[in-house]
Amino acid sequence: MADRFRSSGADSAYRLLLADDSGTVRRLMRRLLDREPDVRVVAEAENGRSAVDMVRQAAASGQPIEIVLLDVEMPVMDGITALERLAKVRPAPQVIMLSAHTRQGAVVTVKALARGAYDYVCKPVARSDRSFDSFRRELLGKIRAGGKALRMRRQAGPRPTDSPASTKPTVGRATSPARPADSPAPATRTDSSVTRPPRTTSPRAAAASPAPTTRLRSLPPHPRPTTATRPTALAIGSSTGGPQAVLRLLRDLGPRHGIPIFLTQHMPPAFTAAFAEQIAQELDLPCSEARQGETVEAGRIYVAPGDFHLLVEGRPDDARIQLSKSPPENFCRPAVDPMLRSLVSVYGERLVAVILTGMGSDGAEGCRAVAEAGGRILVQDRETSVVWGMPGAVVAAGLPATVLPLQQIGGHLRTLMNGLGR
Repeated sequence: MADRFRSSGADSAYRLLLADDSGTVRRLMRRLLDREPDVRVVAEAENGRSAVDMVRQAAASGQPIEIVLLDVEMPVMDGITALERLAKVRPAPQVIMLSAHTRQGAVVTVKALARGAYDYVCKPVARSDRSFDSFRRELLGKIRAGGKALRMRRQAGPRPTDSPASTKPTVGRATSPARPADSPAPATRTDSSVTRPPRTTSPRAAAASPAPTTRLRSLPPHPRPTTATRPTALAIGSSTGGPQAVLRLLRDLGPRHGIPIFLTQHMPPAFTAAFAEQIAQELDLPCSEARQGETVEAGRIYVAPGDFHLLVEGRPDDARIQLSKSPPENFCRPAVDPMLRSLVSVYGERLVAVILTGMGSDGAEGCRAVAEAGGRILVQDRETSVVWGMPGAVVAAGLPATVLPLQQIGGHLRTLMNGLGR
């Protein structure tokens, strides 16, 4: 029988369940993971129902599963249904989807990400050692980052809920992000619009990827003041946990925003197209992958296509999309930084940049350009972020950002678009 459960003993290794109907895939994954001292495969399941049952059993035993590697397509119960049931287990595990390099695999995986999956990895298609090694590095990086984020969140306590008190927009000030009890008190800028916490190491530093080589420049002593003019463009950057956060933000923002929205989500080709389609279908909003040379239209959402940076050139009333194959930035293409720099050159102080949950620091330098032009910056707070890497990097850079829970960002944007806030 493929399903099995074993105790890992009292150690600090991340407790992992592997769910895939292919015995070959399970053997490959175990071979890749068993050599790692900080990762322990404690259970295997050949369908979604068994995976859910085993996670419940582990939680009840006091040795909860922390990471579930979940195949998208399985018999008895598919990955999406299993994901929804796993989210109800307490404590709930982080779920990493195992996706196929197919159009259908991308569609289902993006749907899973929007329903709360932590992240995904594409199963290797080539049988070369190089392909397996690349897959192993990516998988281990996401397991470790996910496990670390989960343990930090559990130590911090429950996340904010969508109660009426928590969803009331906070206008004109920044919400101070939470900090660990053992961290030093944050330094506060004289500008009361933002509280700056100490620099922290993002979850990417704990992963196998090397640290970014670029360093953030110090904030100018007198950044250009943010105006109260109505925005004419909105830029959104996100990564890990981003699909669910983006859908929530756009749903809260509503259809009558009347300005173009540019979105860079760290995803490969096929996945970005599937994400754009999901936004259009679920929210009934005009959304598509950006196309080379197309004219920018108010009210439309443009998603950066996988493997291309999304740029814009021209004037605010006559702007066009430019797709770039320039080198990756922050290990990413598409990346948020080049998108923001490009948008600043067109929209200037009337640009609003929103940085949502994600690993790494992509978006911090682009937000610096937004601040220097007098534009506005909003970032998702630590408590509601799956990973506070990207938004945390903006705050750590000392930029004049407004830090808000995810459930307040859409309302705050509506206020800005009505010309009522800063």
